[in-house]
Amino acid sequence: MSDTVKKRIPVWERSPYLCVWLQEMAEQGLVLKHIGFFICEFEKCEPQKRRYRILDKSYFSMNDEEKGIYDDAGWKYVPDERSGVTIFTTDDEDAPELFSDKESFRKYKRNKWIGSIVLIIVWIYWAAKAIWNAYDLFQGGDYSATYGRLHDFDGEPLYLLVVLGLLLVIITGDFLYSIIREIQMIRYNAKTELPQYDNIPYDDKRYLWEKKANKLWTAAIVIVFVGLIAAWIGMIVNDYSLADGVEALKYNGEHPVMLREIDPDTWSEAVPMIENWNTEEYVDDYDIDYMTGKDTGGCFSEGWREQLYICRIKGEAEREDETFLLISTLQSYFSGYYVARSESIAEEYLGEEVAYDLYGKVEDGVWSKALEEVRIECDGVDYAGYYTTKDVDAENYKECQHLLLRKGKVIEIVSYQGPVKSER
Repeated sequence: MSDTVKKRIPVWERSPYLCVWLQEMAEQGLVLKHIGFFICEFEKCEPQKRRYRILDKSYFSMNDEEKGIYDDAGWKYVPDERSGVTIFTTDDEDAPELFSDKESFRKYKRNKWIGSIVLIIVWIYWAAKAIWNAYDLFQGGDYSATYGRLHDFDGEPLYLLVVLGLLLVIITGDFLYSIIREIQMIRYNAKTELPQYDNIPYDDKRYLWEKKANKLWTAAIVIVFVGLIAAWIGMIVNDYSLADGVEALKYNGEHPVMLREIDPDTWSEAVPMIENWNTEEYVDDYDIDYMTGKDTGGCFSEGWREQLYICRIKGEAEREDETFLLISTLQSYFSGYYVARSESIAEEYLGEEVAYDLYGKVEDGVWSKALEEVRIECDGVDYAGYYTTKDVDAENYKECQHLLLRKGKVIEIVSYQGPVKSER
Protein backbone atom coordinates (compact mmCIF):
# COMPACT_ATOMS: atom_id res chain seq x y z
CA MET A 1 0.00 0.00 0.00
CA SER A 2 1.36 3.42 -0.98
CA ASP A 3 2.62 5.69 1.81
CA THR A 4 1.66 8.80 -0.16
CA VAL A 5 -1.67 10.28 -1.22
CA LYS A 6 -2.36 12.90 -3.90
CA LYS A 7 -5.21 15.35 -3.50
CA ARG A 8 -6.55 18.19 -5.58
CA ILE A 9 -6.05 21.57 -3.92
CA PRO A 10 -9.62 22.67 -3.02
CA VAL A 11 -8.82 26.36 -2.44
CA TRP A 12 -7.10 29.11 -4.35
CA GLU A 13 -3.36 28.38 -4.26
CA ARG A 14 -2.48 31.93 -3.19
CA SER A 15 -5.28 32.07 -0.64
CA PRO A 16 -4.50 32.17 3.11
CA TYR A 17 -7.03 29.34 3.43
CA LEU A 18 -4.50 27.02 1.76
CA CYS A 19 -2.73 26.93 5.12
CA VAL A 20 -6.00 26.09 6.89
CA TRP A 21 -6.65 23.20 4.52
CA LEU A 22 -3.11 21.82 4.93
CA GLN A 23 -3.49 21.99 8.71
CA GLU A 24 -6.82 20.15 8.39
CA MET A 25 -5.12 17.42 6.33
CA ALA A 26 -2.37 17.01 8.96
CA GLU A 27 -5.01 16.38 11.63
CA GLN A 28 -6.35 13.64 9.34
CA GLY A 29 -2.91 12.00 9.14
CA LEU A 30 -1.67 13.54 5.89
CA VAL A 31 1.47 15.70 6.01
CA LEU A 32 2.37 17.75 2.95
CA LYS A 33 5.34 16.28 1.10
CA HIS A 34 5.24 18.14 -2.20
CA ILE A 35 3.00 20.76 -3.81
CA GLY A 36 2.46 21.18 -7.55
CA PHE A 37 -0.03 22.82 -9.85
CA PHE A 38 -3.53 21.98 -8.57
CA ILE A 39 -2.23 18.83 -6.80
CA CYS A 40 -0.64 18.20 -3.39
CA GLU A 41 1.22 15.03 -2.46
CA PHE A 42 0.86 13.98 1.19
CA GLU A 43 2.73 11.47 3.28
CA LYS A 44 0.63 9.25 5.51
CA CYS A 45 1.34 9.48 9.23
CA GLU A 46 -0.35 9.65 12.60
CA PRO A 47 -2.77 12.59 12.97
CA GLN A 48 -0.87 15.58 14.28
CA LYS A 49 -1.00 19.30 14.83
CA ARG A 50 1.02 21.07 12.17
CA ARG A 51 1.29 24.70 11.16
CA TYR A 52 1.70 25.98 7.61
CA ARG A 53 2.51 29.42 6.27
CA ILE A 54 2.50 30.73 2.71
CA LEU A 55 4.84 33.44 1.43
CA ASP A 56 3.88 35.23 -1.77
CA LYS A 57 7.44 35.02 -3.12
CA SER A 58 9.67 32.38 -4.66
CA TYR A 59 11.91 30.32 -2.37
CA PHE A 60 14.72 30.63 -4.88
CA SER A 61 14.52 34.43 -4.76
CA MET A 62 15.37 34.40 -1.02
CA ASN A 63 18.96 34.87 0.05
CA ASP A 64 20.76 32.39 2.30
CA GLU A 65 20.37 34.64 5.35
CA GLU A 66 16.58 34.77 5.02
CA LYS A 67 16.38 31.01 4.48
CA GLY A 68 18.59 30.47 7.53
CA ILE A 69 16.33 32.61 9.74
CA TYR A 70 13.28 30.53 8.83
CA ASP A 71 15.19 27.28 9.29
CA ASP A 72 16.55 28.30 12.70
CA ALA A 73 13.03 29.24 13.81
CA GLY A 74 11.86 25.70 13.03
CA TRP A 75 10.12 26.34 9.69
CA LYS A 76 10.92 23.85 6.94
CA TYR A 77 10.54 24.48 3.22
CA VAL A 78 8.08 22.25 1.33
CA PRO A 79 9.23 21.42 -2.24
CA ASP A 80 7.08 23.39 -4.65
CA GLU A 81 6.83 23.31 -8.46
CA ARG A 82 5.33 26.77 -8.53
CA SER A 83 7.69 29.72 -8.84
CA GLY A 84 5.67 32.52 -7.27
CA VAL A 85 4.88 31.28 -3.75
CA THR A 86 6.62 29.34 -0.97
CA ILE A 87 5.16 27.01 1.67
CA PHE A 88 6.80 26.55 5.08
CA THR A 89 5.69 24.09 7.75
CA THR A 90 6.49 23.22 11.37
CA ASP A 91 5.17 20.84 14.05
CA ASP A 92 6.42 23.17 16.78
CA GLU A 93 3.46 24.98 18.33
CA ASP A 94 5.84 27.54 19.82
CA ALA A 95 7.74 28.33 16.61
CA PRO A 96 7.68 32.11 16.02
CA GLU A 97 5.79 33.50 13.06
CA LEU A 98 7.68 34.19 9.85
CA PHE A 99 7.05 37.85 10.60
CA SER A 100 7.56 38.77 14.23
CA ASP A 101 6.09 42.28 14.14
CA LYS A 102 3.30 44.12 12.39
CA GLU A 103 5.62 46.60 10.69
CA SER A 104 7.66 43.95 8.88
CA PHE A 105 4.48 42.14 7.86
CA ARG A 106 2.92 45.39 6.60
CA LYS A 107 6.06 46.21 4.60
CA TYR A 108 6.11 42.74 3.05
CA LYS A 109 2.44 42.88 2.08
CA ARG A 110 2.56 46.45 0.81
CA ASN A 111 4.77 45.41 -2.08
CA LYS A 112 2.19 42.81 -3.11
CA TRP A 113 -0.54 45.38 -3.77
CA ILE A 114 1.07 46.50 -7.02
CA GLY A 115 1.10 42.96 -8.39
CA SER A 116 -2.57 42.46 -7.49
CA ILE A 117 -3.57 45.78 -9.08
CA VAL A 118 -1.68 44.90 -12.27
CA LEU A 119 -3.41 41.52 -12.37
CA ILE A 120 -6.83 43.15 -11.84
CA ILE A 121 -6.18 45.47 -14.78
CA VAL A 122 -5.15 42.50 -16.92
CA TRP A 123 -8.21 40.46 -15.89
CA ILE A 124 -10.54 43.41 -16.52
CA TYR A 125 -9.11 43.80 -20.01
CA TRP A 126 -9.55 40.11 -20.85
CA ALA A 127 -12.98 39.96 -19.22
CA ALA A 128 -14.12 42.93 -21.32
CA LYS A 129 -12.66 41.31 -24.42
CA ALA A 130 -14.42 38.00 -23.68
CA ILE A 131 -17.73 39.79 -23.03
CA TRP A 132 -17.40 41.70 -26.30
CA ASN A 133 -16.53 38.55 -28.26
CA ALA A 134 -19.51 36.73 -26.71
CA TYR A 135 -21.80 39.63 -27.61
CA ASP A 136 -20.36 39.76 -31.12
CA LEU A 137 -20.87 36.01 -31.54
CA PHE A 138 -24.47 35.97 -30.33
CA GLN A 139 -25.58 39.33 -31.72
CA GLY A 140 -23.53 39.30 -34.88
CA GLY A 141 -21.93 42.72 -34.40
CA ASP A 142 -21.02 44.82 -37.43
CA TYR A 143 -20.83 41.83 -39.76
CA SER A 144 -24.36 40.74 -38.90
CA ALA A 145 -25.68 44.29 -39.26
CA THR A 146 -24.19 44.46 -42.75
CA TYR A 147 -24.72 40.98 -44.18
CA GLY A 148 -27.49 39.56 -41.96
CA ARG A 149 -27.62 37.36 -38.89
CA LEU A 150 -27.83 34.09 -40.85
CA HIS A 151 -24.92 35.03 -43.09
CA ASP A 152 -22.94 35.70 -39.92
CA PHE A 153 -23.02 31.93 -39.28
CA ASP A 154 -21.66 31.03 -42.71
CA GLY A 155 -18.60 28.82 -42.81
CA GLU A 156 -18.88 27.17 -39.39
CA PRO A 157 -21.12 24.28 -38.28
CA LEU A 158 -23.85 25.19 -35.80
CA TYR A 159 -22.52 22.96 -33.00
CA LEU A 160 -19.14 24.70 -33.19
CA LEU A 161 -20.76 28.13 -32.79
CA VAL A 162 -22.72 26.88 -29.75
CA VAL A 163 -19.56 25.43 -28.17
CA LEU A 164 -17.59 28.62 -28.74
CA GLY A 165 -20.43 30.71 -27.32
CA LEU A 166 -20.63 28.63 -24.14
CA LEU A 167 -16.85 28.71 -23.76
CA LEU A 168 -16.85 32.50 -24.00
CA VAL A 169 -19.48 32.70 -21.25
CA ILE A 170 -17.47 30.37 -19.00
CA ILE A 171 -14.19 32.19 -19.72
CA THR A 172 -15.85 35.51 -18.85
CA GLY A 173 -16.95 34.05 -15.52
CA ASP A 174 -13.41 32.83 -14.86
CA PHE A 175 -11.98 36.27 -15.50
CA LEU A 176 -14.55 37.91 -13.21
CA TYR A 177 -13.79 35.35 -10.49
CA SER A 178 -10.07 36.09 -10.87
CA ILE A 179 -10.80 39.78 -10.37
CA ILE A 180 -12.75 39.02 -7.19
CA ARG A 181 -9.87 36.91 -5.86
CA GLU A 182 -7.32 39.65 -6.50
CA ILE A 183 -9.55 42.17 -4.71
CA GLN A 184 -9.72 39.77 -1.78
CA MET A 185 -5.91 39.59 -1.78
CA ILE A 186 -5.72 43.39 -1.64
CA ARG A 187 -8.10 43.42 1.33
CA TYR A 188 -6.03 40.72 3.02
CA ASN A 189 -2.79 42.59 2.32
CA ALA A 190 -4.28 45.78 3.73
CA LYS A 191 -4.65 44.20 7.18
CA THR A 192 -1.90 44.99 9.64
CA GLU A 193 -2.48 41.98 11.89
CA LEU A 194 0.01 39.15 11.77
CA PRO A 195 -1.35 36.04 10.02
CA GLN A 196 -3.09 33.62 12.37
CA TYR A 197 -4.66 30.53 10.82
CA ASP A 198 -4.26 28.08 13.70
CA ASN A 199 -7.60 28.90 15.29
CA ILE A 200 -9.80 29.18 12.19
CA PRO A 201 -12.46 26.44 12.47
CA TYR A 202 -12.82 24.07 9.56
CA ASP A 203 -16.48 24.94 9.28
CA ASP A 204 -15.72 28.65 8.88
CA LYS A 205 -18.17 30.08 6.33
CA ARG A 206 -15.50 31.91 4.34
CA TYR A 207 -13.32 28.80 4.27
CA LEU A 208 -16.21 26.66 3.03
CA TRP A 209 -17.17 29.30 0.44
CA GLU A 210 -13.59 29.30 -0.82
CA LYS A 211 -13.76 25.54 -1.31
CA LYS A 212 -17.05 25.70 -3.23
CA ALA A 213 -15.96 28.64 -5.38
CA ASN A 214 -12.65 27.00 -6.26
CA LYS A 215 -14.41 23.74 -7.16
CA LEU A 216 -16.63 25.59 -9.61
CA TRP A 217 -13.66 27.51 -10.98
CA THR A 218 -11.67 24.30 -11.51
CA ALA A 219 -14.64 22.67 -13.23
CA ALA A 220 -14.96 25.71 -15.49
CA ILE A 221 -11.27 25.51 -16.42
CA VAL A 222 -11.63 21.82 -17.29
CA ILE A 223 -14.74 22.54 -19.38
CA VAL A 224 -12.96 25.32 -21.27
CA PHE A 225 -9.92 23.13 -21.87
CA VAL A 226 -12.00 20.18 -23.11
CA GLY A 227 -14.26 22.48 -25.10
CA LEU A 228 -11.36 24.13 -26.90
CA ILE A 229 -9.93 20.73 -27.80
CA ALA A 230 -13.36 19.59 -29.04
CA ALA A 231 -13.77 22.78 -31.09
CA TRP A 232 -10.28 22.36 -32.55
CA ILE A 233 -10.95 18.73 -33.46
CA GLY A 234 -14.34 19.70 -34.89
CA MET A 235 -12.73 22.29 -37.16
CA ILE A 236 -10.19 19.70 -38.37
CA VAL A 237 -12.61 16.86 -39.05
CA ASN A 238 -15.48 19.04 -40.23
CA ASP A 239 -17.02 17.68 -43.42
CA TYR A 240 -15.68 20.28 -45.84
CA SER A 241 -14.20 19.29 -49.16
CA LEU A 242 -13.76 22.55 -51.02
CA ALA A 243 -10.91 22.41 -53.52
CA ASP A 244 -9.33 25.27 -55.43
CA GLY A 245 -7.39 25.76 -58.63
CA VAL A 246 -6.59 22.71 -60.77
CA GLU A 247 -7.89 20.34 -58.07
CA ALA A 248 -11.28 22.06 -58.21
CA LEU A 249 -11.58 21.15 -61.90
CA LYS A 250 -11.93 17.48 -60.92
CA TYR A 251 -15.24 18.07 -59.12
CA ASN A 252 -18.16 16.31 -60.82
CA GLY A 253 -20.97 16.22 -58.27
CA GLU A 254 -24.71 16.36 -58.76
CA HIS A 255 -24.90 19.85 -57.27
CA PRO A 256 -24.74 22.76 -57.82
CA VAL A 257 -25.48 23.99 -61.34
CA MET A 258 -22.01 24.23 -62.89
CA LEU A 259 -20.80 26.97 -65.20
CA ARG A 260 -19.94 24.40 -67.86
CA GLU A 261 -23.65 23.49 -67.98
CA ILE A 262 -25.06 26.99 -68.56
CA ASP A 263 -22.23 28.57 -70.57
CA PRO A 264 -19.95 25.97 -72.18
CA ASP A 265 -18.15 28.53 -74.38
CA THR A 266 -17.14 30.77 -71.47
CA TRP A 267 -16.17 27.69 -69.46
CA SER A 268 -13.89 26.41 -72.26
CA GLU A 269 -12.13 29.79 -72.24
CA ALA A 270 -11.79 29.80 -68.45
CA VAL A 271 -10.31 26.29 -68.05
CA PRO A 272 -6.89 27.10 -69.60
CA MET A 273 -6.63 30.17 -67.41
CA ILE A 274 -7.40 28.13 -64.27
CA GLU A 275 -4.88 25.48 -65.27
CA ASN A 276 -2.12 28.00 -65.97
CA TRP A 277 -2.93 30.85 -63.63
CA ASN A 278 0.41 30.59 -61.79
CA THR A 279 2.55 30.49 -64.94
CA GLU A 280 4.47 33.42 -66.33
CA GLU A 281 1.76 34.00 -68.90
CA TYR A 282 -0.85 34.85 -66.28
CA VAL A 283 0.67 35.46 -62.86
CA ASP A 284 1.57 39.13 -63.40
CA ASP A 285 -1.56 40.11 -65.30
CA TYR A 286 -4.44 38.11 -63.82
CA ASP A 287 -5.94 37.08 -60.53
CA ILE A 288 -7.90 33.82 -60.75
CA ASP A 289 -9.97 32.23 -57.99
CA TYR A 290 -11.78 28.97 -58.68
CA MET A 291 -13.32 26.74 -55.98
CA THR A 292 -15.74 23.80 -55.97
CA GLY A 293 -16.97 21.20 -53.52
CA LYS A 294 -18.97 20.65 -50.37
CA ASP A 295 -19.80 23.77 -48.39
CA THR A 296 -21.87 23.18 -45.25
CA GLY A 297 -22.36 26.32 -43.14
CA GLY A 298 -24.06 26.98 -39.82
CA CYS A 299 -27.52 27.47 -41.34
CA PHE A 300 -27.38 24.45 -43.61
CA SER A 301 -27.32 20.71 -43.13
CA GLU A 302 -25.92 20.20 -46.65
CA GLY A 303 -24.40 22.47 -49.24
CA TRP A 304 -22.28 22.61 -52.40
CA ARG A 305 -20.89 25.53 -54.36
CA GLU A 306 -18.85 26.54 -57.38
CA GLN A 307 -17.27 29.95 -57.69
CA LEU A 308 -15.07 31.49 -60.34
CA TYR A 309 -13.56 34.95 -60.36
CA ILE A 310 -11.12 36.18 -62.98
CA CYS A 311 -9.86 39.74 -63.13
CA ARG A 312 -7.17 41.60 -65.03
CA ILE A 313 -4.57 43.47 -62.97
CA LYS A 314 -4.18 46.83 -64.68
CA GLY A 315 -1.52 48.31 -62.42
CA GLU A 316 -1.04 50.02 -59.10
CA ALA A 317 -2.29 53.28 -57.66
CA GLU A 318 -1.66 55.21 -54.48
CA ARG A 319 -4.18 56.86 -52.20
CA GLU A 320 -3.43 58.39 -48.80
CA ASP A 321 0.00 56.71 -48.64
CA GLU A 322 -1.58 53.33 -49.45
CA THR A 323 -0.75 51.32 -52.55
CA PHE A 324 -3.48 49.19 -54.08
CA LEU A 325 -4.08 47.23 -57.27
CA LEU A 326 -6.26 48.45 -60.11
CA ILE A 327 -8.32 45.51 -61.32
CA SER A 328 -10.96 44.88 -63.92
CA THR A 329 -13.47 42.04 -63.65
CA LEU A 330 -13.38 39.63 -66.58
CA GLN A 331 -15.45 36.73 -65.34
CA SER A 332 -17.57 36.09 -62.24
CA TYR A 333 -19.73 33.08 -61.44
CA PHE A 334 -21.20 31.69 -58.24
CA SER A 335 -23.57 28.77 -57.83
CA GLY A 336 -24.69 27.41 -54.48
CA TYR A 337 -27.08 24.54 -53.68
CA TYR A 338 -28.04 24.40 -49.99
CA VAL A 339 -30.38 22.43 -47.78
CA ALA A 340 -31.35 24.72 -44.91
CA ARG A 341 -32.30 23.47 -41.46
CA SER A 342 -35.86 24.76 -41.99
CA GLU A 343 -38.00 26.50 -44.60
CA SER A 344 -38.03 29.73 -42.61
CA ILE A 345 -34.22 29.76 -42.47
CA ALA A 346 -34.03 29.14 -46.23
CA GLU A 347 -36.42 32.02 -46.92
CA GLU A 348 -34.67 34.48 -44.61
CA TYR A 349 -31.23 33.53 -45.92
CA LEU A 350 -32.33 34.32 -49.48
CA GLY A 351 -33.84 37.58 -48.25
CA GLU A 352 -30.56 38.63 -46.64
CA GLU A 353 -28.74 37.80 -49.89
CA VAL A 354 -31.00 40.12 -51.87
CA ALA A 355 -31.20 42.88 -49.24
CA TYR A 356 -27.42 43.27 -49.12
CA ASP A 357 -27.16 43.47 -52.93
CA LEU A 358 -30.03 45.97 -53.22
CA TYR A 359 -29.49 48.15 -50.16
CA GLY A 360 -25.87 47.53 -49.19
CA LYS A 361 -26.97 46.61 -45.67
CA VAL A 362 -29.35 44.10 -44.08
CA GLU A 363 -31.48 45.98 -41.59
CA ASP A 364 -34.01 44.26 -39.33
CA GLY A 365 -37.04 43.02 -41.24
CA VAL A 366 -36.01 44.29 -44.68
CA TRP A 367 -35.25 40.85 -46.10
CA SER A 368 -38.94 40.04 -46.77
CA LYS A 369 -39.36 43.36 -48.60
CA ALA A 370 -36.26 42.63 -50.68
CA LEU A 371 -37.60 39.23 -51.73
CA GLU A 372 -40.86 40.75 -52.94
CA GLU A 373 -38.99 43.34 -55.04
CA VAL A 374 -37.20 40.70 -57.11
CA ARG A 375 -39.88 37.97 -57.22
CA ILE A 376 -40.63 36.44 -60.64
CA GLU A 377 -43.10 33.80 -61.77
CA CYS A 378 -41.68 30.30 -62.02
CA ASP A 379 -43.50 26.97 -61.92
CA GLY A 380 -42.37 24.11 -59.74
CA VAL A 381 -40.79 26.15 -56.93
CA ASP A 382 -42.05 27.98 -53.85
CA TYR A 383 -40.08 31.11 -54.70
CA ALA A 384 -38.08 32.51 -57.60
CA GLY A 385 -36.28 35.83 -57.79
CA TYR A 386 -34.16 37.59 -60.39
CA TYR A 387 -32.23 40.88 -60.30
CA THR A 388 -29.02 42.48 -61.55
CA THR A 389 -26.28 44.45 -59.83
CA LYS A 390 -23.67 46.77 -61.33
CA ASP A 391 -19.94 46.21 -61.19
CA VAL A 392 -18.08 49.47 -61.73
CA ASP A 393 -14.84 47.54 -62.23
CA ALA A 394 -16.24 45.39 -65.03
CA GLU A 395 -14.62 45.69 -68.46
CA ASN A 396 -17.02 45.44 -71.45
CA TYR A 397 -19.30 43.20 -69.40
CA LYS A 398 -22.97 42.89 -68.59
CA GLU A 399 -24.27 43.61 -65.14
CA CYS A 400 -24.07 40.69 -62.74
CA GLN A 401 -27.23 38.59 -62.94
CA HIS A 402 -28.66 36.83 -59.88
CA LEU A 403 -31.19 33.99 -59.87
CA LEU A 404 -32.69 32.65 -56.63
CA LEU A 405 -34.82 29.52 -56.32
CA ARG A 406 -36.38 27.90 -53.25
CA LYS A 407 -38.44 24.76 -52.86
CA GLY A 408 -39.16 23.97 -49.22
CA LYS A 409 -35.87 24.24 -47.37
CA VAL A 410 -33.75 23.67 -50.49
CA ILE A 411 -32.33 26.78 -52.18
CA GLU A 412 -30.22 27.42 -55.25
CA ILE A 413 -28.36 30.68 -55.78
CA VAL A 414 -26.71 31.49 -59.11
CA SER A 415 -24.82 34.70 -59.86
CA TYR A 416 -23.29 35.21 -63.30
CA GLN A 417 -21.29 37.94 -64.93
CA GLY A 418 -19.90 37.16 -68.36
CA PRO A 419 -18.74 38.77 -71.60
CA VAL A 420 -21.04 40.55 -74.01
CA LYS A 421 -21.08 38.49 -77.20
CA SER A 422 -23.56 39.35 -79.92
CA GLU A 423 -23.79 35.81 -81.22
CA ARG A 424 -25.22 34.56 -77.97
